[in-house]
Amino acid sequence: MYLRKNVFRGRHITDIDELKRVIRREWHALHQSQINRAIDAFRSRVRKVVELNGGHIEKFFLIFNLVIHSWLM
Repeated sequence: MYLRKNVFRGRHITDIDELKRVIRREWHALHQSQINRAIDAFRSRVRKVVELNGGHIEKFFLIFNLVIHSWLM
């Protein structure tokens, strides 16, 4: 999500080569802490899929994120 947001922020990309250049530039600009957070989030999602025997987890994480967000406000 972060990468997608930054790739298209304020840009009008007109061809695939430009898109590739912008993606590479944004990819290399990522901080290690952002990568670590993505890895941690992925691990929790995989654990949940295993726990649900391969079931659909999107609703679980939507509710989880809403609860966490409400706690932080």
